[in-house]
Amino acid sequence: MSATNLIHPLPASIRSTLGLWTFGSDGRVLERFGFDDELEDFGSIATTLEASGRQHASRESLHGTKLVVTYPASQGGEWAEFFEFLLASELDRRQLETDLESMSASSLALLEEVTMVGDVMTELSTGETDEGVVQLGLQSIVVGASAERALYFRYEPSRDAFEFVVQVVFDEANRRGKVAPYVGEAVVEREGVVGRAADAGGAVLLDSVVGQDLPDGSPESLAAREVLAVSVTHGQDQHARLLGVMLLFDKRATSYSNVTAFGSGESKMASGLASMLAAVLGARKTAELGKELKMATAIQQQILPDRPAVVSGYDLAGRCETSGAVGGDYFDFLPMPDGRTMCVVADVSGHNLASGMVMVSARSALRLLASKHSDAQQIFDDLAAAIFTDLNRTERFITAAGVVLDESSGAVDLVNAGHNDTMVFRNATGEVERIPSEDTILGFLPGVSYERTQVELAPGDVLVLYTDGVTEAVDENGEMFEEERLADILAGCASGTAQEILDSIYGAVEDFADEAAGSDDITAVVVKHRGKAEER
Repeated sequence: MSATNLIHPLPASIRSTLGLWTFGSDGRVLERFGFDDELEDFGSIATTLEASGRQHASRESLHGTKLVVTYPASQGGEWAEFFEFLLASELDRRQLETDLESMSASSLALLEEVTMVGDVMTELSTGETDEGVVQLGLQSIVVGASAERALYFRYEPSRDAFEFVVQVVFDEANRRGKVAPYVGEAVVEREGVVGRAADAGGAVLLDSVVGQDLPDGSPESLAAREVLAVSVTHGQDQHARLLGVMLLFDKRATSYSNVTAFGSGESKMASGLASMLAAVLGARKTAELGKELKMATAIQQQILPDRPAVVSGYDLAGRCETSGAVGGDYFDFLPMPDGRTMCVVADVSGHNLASGMVMVSARSALRLLASKHSDAQQIFDDLAAAIFTDLNRTERFITAAGVVLDESSGAVDLVNAGHNDTMVFRNATGEVERIPSEDTILGFLPGVSYERTQVELAPGDVLVLYTDGVTEAVDENGEMFEEERLADILAGCASGTAQEILDSIYGAVEDFADEAAGSDDITAVVVKHRGKAEER
């Protein structure tokens, strides 16, 4: 509104005697009305008015603009007081108008950002796929951050590269983001703005492309002025996992702002959306991993025997408990070509999904070899050769022990590949004998010749194969269960059935171990010789 509107409401008789002036902060005339046309600048006003018998009232704004009203000196102080009040009111009005305009722009920007964040928080979880989640996020941010377009690249750790997922551009007609075809490189190496954003640890990067010679097909070649990039990373510190990189291109002028450069507001918005995408995408991956773990757990339980083998003259029992969803322990009862049965206990280093996968592979090889050979020594020799490459590549190893039972006698063949001592309770003496292993573990050497030890079992004797989860269980004081305690437990319960002996061992370990200290997988097989008189 022009300053002349200040005096329009005044009576004509008063208005005709007034002059109204607006001076800039440099003192030059910006606007004039009425008397005193000879005024050239604010600095000469006092001298000029005094010469013509006139006075003035003035007020200065915060920005240095000055409003001046001139009037006849004969009107005295009453008019001076009135016009000073009038000018102060006008400057207050102008400042308020400026503040409202500024506030309006800021408020609109803030409202758009809040709306975008609210919508994203609500909608991201509704995406049926990872691509759908990302698309919803980019459609929101091209509006919220006033970007011309946005891209998302998914990180592929197997190639250490980034794969294009979706491009969203701003639809001017409908005032929203829409998916658009992408003509650039579908796979981007860890270089350029994408690579630098991936290595920035979540910091937002802002690059100007003006004057740069950008490679054709590169993501940044789509920008006319600048690119804003931020990584999408799930987790923190050593558990952080890079999921992808989000790019924003060229800020648009809007109805409430002519700014066409990204600033701190857009950076904060991009960082916020990256965090939300990471939370949703990371949760989806965790859920998928949970399903895979449940499937792996089910598979591992299915490959374990659901009941012990039936061998005339022997009572058998076996059990495996993993410390996590998937473990590296294994036991089995394997029929051999000559009619005998091999009882096996094995332990893969580690007790996680990778260990479980290695164990499944080793189990398949062991079953195949046991179906072809009747010599336990040959089975272990061939097993070591068959799985060496896989174990070496995955930096895993396996300890294992197997005993072959002969229905016609109490003589058993024992082969031990770096596994725990085999324990044998002697019914005649009440003593527990420990048979150590001097052979190497599976996966340490490509060609190994294992030794076969023959053990004579009398009626009532009990042989126990077990993994180190039994003897290395730890109590609240950090003391381990150890072999001596296991031997005492075995001696005290050897009169029971194989299942009762097995239950006693597990019960003793459970009572001893401190849950807070964590645990390893626990596996054991009990072989009790019943003698010919008890044959079924």
